[in-house]
Amino acid sequence: MGIDSILNGNVTMYMRTILSLFLSAAFAFPAFAQVPPTSDRPMMRDGMRAVAQDMRQDIHAARASTTEEIRAIRDAMMADMQAMRAAMGQKRAEFRSAMEARRARAQADITAHRDTLKAKLLTIRDERKQQAVERINAGVIALNDRMLKHFASVLENIENILVRIGERADRAQEQGRDVSAARAAITAAHDAIATSRAAITAQSGKTYSVTVNEEGTLRRDVGATRQALHNDLSAVRETVRKAHDAARQAAVALAQAERPAPTATSSPDGTAAGSN
Repeated sequence: MGIDSILNGNVTMYMRTILSLFLSAAFAFPAFAQVPPTSDRPMMRDGMRAVAQDMRQDIHAARASTTEEIRAIRDAMMADMQAMRAAMGQKRAEFRSAMEARRARAQADITAHRDTLKAKLLTIRDERKQQAVERINAGVIALNDRMLKHFASVLENIENILVRIGERADRAQEQGRDVSAARAAITAAHDAIATSRAAITAQSGKTYSVTVNEEGTLRRDVGATRQALHNDLSAVRETVRKAHDAARQAAVALAQAERPAPTATSSPDGTAAGSN
């Protein structure tokens, strides 16, 4: 039921209450229901006009009061949404700053590992193998950086979706829907995003370098480094997946809240039954 419908329903209920009072007075006092003398009719009309005028004023006052309440609710929702957007922007900025700081600290380790690897590769007589290992080592480092940027972008997209879900929840609440489950799911999704960002930040500080033992074990040494990166990125990817699933659950909860309530229908035996 929308806010306007609620307002109109309140006014209708008010009119019905006034009318029932008049009818009750007529039945309770038969003389009140009798036709008044002709000389009293103008006075009666004036009295009825005064009552009608009072009713109209009361109705206008009720509408104005309800309109003010609706406006206050909408203003509060707008303020909450703006505060949430500001907090979201602050968290994104802090996340980017933390990632850059971790990468900056890791860069010194990457440079040191690269120099160590070059010195170790001098013991490998096959120059093509030396170049291949260096290329693979650089590729591992670049892949880690590229995947973390991708994960961070995915989280921002999920966060933007949650904002739209929150806006829809506000509109549904204005229409009298119970969106408590949806709001709880939105909060859980934001928590999952925070957890995933913490994992990305930690991963951005890790460094990878092929540890060369001897020429005969180069393939195994390179494979071990690749596998270590794969395992770490898989763990981070899992946190992103959980954030995505949490956002999907929020969307489902909101869709259930927006679903129209079942309407009552009459069964063949005359009893009321709910229709889906």
